[in-house]
Amino acid sequence: MSSPSTVELEGIRKEYDSGVVAVHGVDLSVPAGEFIVLVGPSGCGKSTTLRMVAGLEAITAGTLKIGGRVVNDLPPSDRDIAMVFQSYALYPHMTVRDNMAFALKLRKRPAAEIAEKVNAAAGILGLVPLLDRTPRQLSGGQRQRVAIGRAIVREPSAFLFDEPLSNLDAALRGEMRRELAAIHRRLGATMMYVTHDQVEAMTLGDRIVVMHEGRVRQVDTPANVYNHPLDTFVAAFLGSPPMNLLKGSIVGEAGRAYATLAEAPSVRMELPDELRAHVLASETRDVIVGMRPEHLAVSTDDGTDAVPATVELVEPLGHEQLLHLRTGGATITVRSDPGLRARVGDVVRLRARREKMQLFDAGTGKTLRALSS
Repeated sequence: MSSPSTVELEGIRKEYDSGVVAVHGVDLSVPAGEFIVLVGPSGCGKSTTLRMVAGLEAITAGTLKIGGRVVNDLPPSDRDIAMVFQSYALYPHMTVRDNMAFALKLRKRPAAEIAEKVNAAAGILGLVPLLDRTPRQLSGGQRQRVAIGRAIVREPSAFLFDEPLSNLDAALRGEMRRELAAIHRRLGATMMYVTHDQVEAMTLGDRIVVMHEGRVRQVDTPANVYNHPLDTFVAAFLGSPPMNLLKGSIVGEAGRAYATLAEAPSVRMELPDELRAHVLASETRDVIVGMRPEHLAVSTDDGTDAVPATVELVEPLGHEQLLHLRTGGATITVRSDPGLRARVGDVVRLRARREKMQLFDAGTGKTLRALSS
């Protein structure tokens, strides 16, 4: 196995002849051995970015380095990378063994070396009993294992994955996620992985890169991106169901700081200590108040910090239930215990865990909370 390499993107830009800009000046440094996941909605530029790293798309501007070497003008075969695609891209007339060995045969490696590497990769992926089968005799999950095995035998300095699990059903995706995580731990390889699936991003990545409209919106650990989103796009994109984002304002008064919701202006929620500085230096400031569904609770108790809301929909999910509530013109989603009895039309009281509250500037959408380490 080659030593894992760093991958560095400095101002990488992709503009097509039509004038459409798919990627706007991405700066990203991937340390050797890191598993980094690029995530975002369709058309955000994540796959285009990966294809520029692979050499499958020309770079319009910027510098790309792999292992400290500038590779902008090198063909894919000279970049020492291996790419796994969504479509598997296996040769249908070849056996699993021959599919995995193909790249090494092109390099005219000795037969004994090829056999050793193919058998080693097959052992890692549980493919030994399948080596003499053809792709049409395999399930979707087995075909994806073969595609990953074909990448492993090349012993690249970096692996690139472009939505490799999107063709699999939910159960197989879960199984393959666990296998990919185990392969990364075993190989210690540099891996760049593109997906639109939040679960894959959160469970696989050492860090995740959230992209939108060709730009990087946030790069950090999954926990930090989830708990401390830098803007309202990241807050709304990550999480299922997503963060509740409500118009409101914050005000400082007698050394204390409060947030109110536009839909419930009479209800005042005291801010956590780390957010007070953003209020006490000013009078009143328009904000977006963000609250994850799991950081809200409903009850029948009244109180100055309780927001009255009406139950519009109850979604039982077995281990939990989702309550969709309406207060004024806003809809709020709450994740709750399935034992809580709530029916459509019930009026309940809604409270937030104030230490989990997120505040964003109403004009820019940027967070007011300093990002934790």
